[in-house]
Amino acid sequence: MVLAGGASAIGGPRLPVEPNVTISCVIPTHDRNDFLRESLESIGAQTLPPLEVIVASDIPNPEAERITHEFSQRSGIEARFVDNSAGAGASSSRNAGAAVARGDLLAFLDDDDLWRPGYLEQASAAMTRDDVDLVVTWISKFSGDVVQDGANMPPGLSHTRVAAVNPGATGSNVLLRRSAFDDVGGYDIGLPVRNDTDFLYRFLAAGKTYAVVSARNVLQRKHDRGQLMSLTEARARGTELYLAKHGASLRLRDRNRIRGSIHRIRFHSSRTLPAKLKHAFLIVVLSPVDIMTLLRDIKHRRMVLVRPLEERTS
Repeated sequence: MVLAGGASAIGGPRLPVEPNVTISCVIPTHDRNDFLRESLESIGAQTLPPLEVIVASDIPNPEAERITHEFSQRSGIEARFVDNSAGAGASSSRNAGAAVARGDLLAFLDDDDLWRPGYLEQASAAMTRDDVDLVVTWISKFSGDVVQDGANMPPGLSHTRVAAVNPGATGSNVLLRRSAFDDVGGYDIGLPVRNDTDFLYRFLAAGKTYAVVSARNVLQRKHDRGQLMSLTEARARGTELYLAKHGASLRLRDRNRIRGSIHRIRFHSSRTLPAKLKHAFLIVVLSPVDIMTLLRDIKHRRMVLVRPLEERTS
């Protein structure tokens, strides 16, 4: 995929950013070395280079360490590998990377996603212009050569507005002040999914501020290689953990919306038609708005009702 974007990337003037501000990029990785190479190259192409790149792996991975070292030699950007095999999951690796970061700002990038060249420059300029704690950049989703618009996160949301549905802040499109990250306590390593929603909820509940860059400078890859967004029973159980953590402080409407999303996931992962019908019924009862989401899922995934998606053969 050819990456383009950002004022400086197309010959425009350098955008105003805080003088002497430094950025640490943190990539959590888990045995996706080919994707990791591409993610690192997208950092190397930034019009505003970071101070450093930190790759944190939750499994021993000598190949990822070698890829990180080669990127540093090739790009001239300091890059370090952190063995976080004592931890587990992306949240633990993000926290481990942030713990050794030296930059004033933190920019997280999942190992399967990409940044367009102007991402860091435009996000840093927005932080300077609006004097905020965090900047969210709009994303595009891609699979192969097919690219679609992602969520359009609006400005001015309160924590109660982001509790049930993530409006568009992921593990790849937030640039934030290191001090704000520390104030909130980083990512919750006890949540295998919805950890980005949980972080945003706690961030806004703590009174932190954010701005939005409406340019689609982040590319979120859609694939089937251990992606946390896959509609599996593990994701359903992880969403139940999120609900258990925040349920008491949420409005009934939001609790039901989350319960509806759990049944939508289980609709897809169920192996029998009766089970799928049960979950579809509960979606209607708990969160009718998710019916349209379910129908879009079925249309886009060309789903066979009596078998889960992963069991279909071509």
